[in-house]
Amino acid sequence: MLSRASHLGLAAAGLAIKDAGLSQDDMSSMNIGVCIGTTMGSVQTSEIINELMVLHGQIDFSKELLCQVPTHSTPSAVAKEFKLSGPHMMFSTACAAGNYAIGYGFDLIRLGRADSVIAGGSEPLSKVAFTGFNQFSAVAPEKCQPFDKNRKGMMVAEGAGILILESLERP
Repeated sequence: MLSRASHLGLAAAGLAIKDAGLSQDDMSSMNIGVCIGTTMGSVQTSEIINELMVLHGQIDFSKELLCQVPTHSTPSAVAKEFKLSGPHMMFSTACAAGNYAIGYGFDLIRLGRADSVIAGGSEPLSKVAFTGFNQFSAVAPEKCQPFDKNRKGMMVAEGAGILILESLERP
């Protein structure tokens, strides 16, 4: 059982791999890394565990649920799914996490530690994120109007964006 963050990351990575025209044979002969960023990791799994504890008094949890908690579960799931042997890293550095992941992926290629890197961000919707942005009055009171001069905030959502990074010298 994968976390929502891992599902989003896997789906986006699969699309990026398809768009890049990479086959499993191509990937098995390369040292491909995975760098993914997130605001808060797999916080929605912690929310599920908290709800089970508070509302249902449950203190014993399945191994599958507990394995979703570590932040590194998303890049690990991508590496496992696509049988990648390169380095993989998760960045949990708030809003800029995807940028950090792409920058680190660039460094892995530049330093010769990876031939290519699957890099980007994956963020599931969580109560914690919504509450945090709402606490700062950052959430729009009605609807999202990003290009309206009278806009009043943003909408919190989930999504993922993944790129395939490679050297210019790669054939």
